[in-house]
Amino acid sequence: MSTLASKVRPRGYVVTRQTLGTILGIASGILFLPIEIKVGVVLRPFDFFLGFVLLLSPFFLLKKSLLRDFFSRSYIQIYVLLCLYLTLNAVVLNPSATTKEALQQFEFFIFTFLMVGVFVQPQARRAFFRAYFYTTFALVIYTTVWHIAHGYVVMYKALDELKILYGLLATFLFVRFALDRKYLLLFLFAALLMVMSLERKGWFAFILTAGPILLILYRSFRYRQRVLRIVSRVAIGVSLLGFILVSGSVAQSDEVLEQFNDTAILFTDFSLEKKDAEEIGSQSNAGRLYLMLISLNAIRENPIFGIGTDRFRQEITLISARMGDEKTAGAHNEYQRLAVENGLPALFVYLLMLWLAYRSIRRIPPALVKQDGSVLDYTLVVAFFIYGGVVNFFLGGGATNKFFLTLPLGMVGGMVIYYQQRYGHKLKINRPV
Repeated sequence: MSTLASKVRPRGYVVTRQTLGTILGIASGILFLPIEIKVGVVLRPFDFFLGFVLLLSPFFLLKKSLLRDFFSRSYIQIYVLLCLYLTLNAVVLNPSATTKEALQQFEFFIFTFLMVGVFVQPQARRAFFRAYFYTTFALVIYTTVWHIAHGYVVMYKALDELKILYGLLATFLFVRFALDRKYLLLFLFAALLMVMSLERKGWFAFILTAGPILLILYRSFRYRQRVLRIVSRVAIGVSLLGFILVSGSVAQSDEVLEQFNDTAILFTDFSLEKKDAEEIGSQSNAGRLYLMLISLNAIRENPIFGIGTDRFRQEITLISARMGDEKTAGAHNEYQRLAVENGLPALFVYLLMLWLAYRSIRRIPPALVKQDGSVLDYTLVVAFFIYGGVVNFFLGGGATNKFFLTLPLGMVGGMVIYYQQRYGHKLKINRPV
């Protein structure tokens, strides 16, 4: 195939597309490292890795065919327009945020394109998954050991964004276990760490991803006996974990149960008017409800263009001061933040983009995926896509949200282009315009 680097690489050129996939996999894991360098803008290890990939990649990726296929995707076209609009919105309504927004949008646009360039080749996408897994696993182990060494048997949140990796790792290993039972113990270990981290966004994202993945394996790939065995084993594992926690056999298990209780209260006693922690279970619950109430008021006042890109925290601070309240915080929901800062039309376009991308990957015939030996790759891509969409419901603003959008967007784009190139005569998925 023309997309395979091995067939176009000149003699002596040692950098392969698999190498680029490996570097991008490492970069995707270390994005969450709480290391920053401020030089006018904030730089992270992720930014340096991405720059390194850019230095290596032009030979493989700057091709007319790949550029044409990339920009022909409807969801990519919408993504480009959305990036431009969010930057323009900052220029008009919040000029001080223009440079930061423009640089971040450009960086993650490049990241999306690089992901597409890697995922058009099976070997490269597998190199990405392999590097991503080892990087994420190492960071999760480091984070856990660090917390336990500092007296935190549960609640692994002191290292800030690294807490997000627990749900991602559990989801990754769940997909591996679903297709290969030798990963059962690794998955159970990751699931236990995810629960003990007390990071609820990871719990929700994992559960709301695992269900659709099992459904896809059951209905699309006909792995019915396998799925039924997985459900029974997971049910046994959950029951055992619940028994251990309830019986108090794990140190500080009362904190885990309290977190489950707070979550139950949030859903069973939901009210936007309840802003006190005593009424709604915890300060975290109260803060989220408070932000939602203020966000609805802000959307009513500025439904079309919003209050301006990157103004959410500033606006919340002003309103809180006027109300004599101290619950000031940034957005805890990307969709909520987008509606407040950029208006309901921007939110609609964002959701439309996600829908078109998901529809595109799901229109690849499962029979072709099995024939191609890419069930694992395909399932992981769908899992990352769903996980990103769910976890962004609990995170608002910044590089993390852009990552959870652009990572699966690039994965989807690359896989769709690959299948269209190889099986174009059999497919009708989002053909180039």
